[in-house]
Amino acid sequence: MKTTRENLLELLWTSYAAGQALAKPLKELSAAVPNPGEVTDLTRQLVSKTIYHQTLLLQCLSRIDSNPTHLLTNDSDNASENCRKTLTDTNVPDKLAHLRSCLLNRTDLLYLVIDAAESTGFFETKWVCESILTEISSVVSKLDLIASVDDPFSYERTAT
Repeated sequence: MKTTRENLLELLWTSYAAGQALAKPLKELSAAVPNPGEVTDLTRQLVSKTIYHQTLLLQCLSRIDSNPTHLLTNDSDNASENCRKTLTDTNVPDKLAHLRSCLLNRTDLLYLVIDAAESTGFFETKWVCESILTEISSVVSKLDLIASVDDPFSYERTAT
């Protein structure tokens, strides 16, 4: 039976792996969008944020476990691999829809990490994951807005 600390480490690593699985396909998606604009900006921002989030998660792992590399088993779990494969194998509008789905799955995982971090007393990890969760939720909202227009590639920013 796993301790709560071991459970937290496993959840953190799974979240890290999910982010790693998204990084390369996000770069490819950004390059595949035919017209510059909101979609391209959003994917480029997400690539940058994902890389930054990965750094934050590794720092959390290092604070909890002095040798987090022993947790490295696979490049990613099946859900992360599914996100990676689908984002590279479909057309751009489908990629955007699937990206939203992968991000929602990641938010579910982050909620679990937040709960585990709080129950084990790793409040800095909790706060880091809450900030990552907020940023991912913002991206999901933007993807919802982009998906609500008929042609996501003609979507332009509107002044609010």
